[in-house]
Amino acid sequence: MSCAIEFLPPVFFVRWKVPELADIRRIVTQLTTAHQSLGRPVFFISIIPGDSNPPDDRMRQTFIENMEGVLAHCRTMHFAMEGEGFKHSILRNALATVLLFRGQRNRLFVHRSLSEALISANQQAAPKEKFDVAAISRKAEAANLVTAPRTKAAGR
Repeated sequence: MSCAIEFLPPVFFVRWKVPELADIRRIVTQLTTAHQSLGRPVFFISIIPGDSNPPDDRMRQTFIENMEGVLAHCRTMHFAMEGEGFKHSILRNALATVLLFRGQRNRLFVHRSLSEALISANQQAAPKEKFDVAAISRKAEAANLVTAPRTKAAGR
């Protein structure tokens, strides 16, 4: 399996490993089911680990072709691009720029962590849509969607 998919109402999570074309079909199918079971669009959070490689051209094109269909089931879409330093900052900025040109500025967001993404999604929620960020975060951790924080070596 090249990605982990988990629906923790009202949040639909995808944690990427190595993107494959078949993943998109699986995501759309499960996202449609999540939307229907919740009775309203979900908050979509895509988690991209810091050690991930960018998708190849074919995969990027598939993402673009399916974006509108995916967004039809989402209240907002958040990309948690993990990783520290200059490289990861540039990657987040590049993704944010691409999303800005899609014209969905109020629905597509890029973050440094899952925690940031959850807080932002909840801030975007209408009063009836608010959720317990801490509870969803604990469930996401239990489902292995969260990268363990780095610990500094002793004496550093």
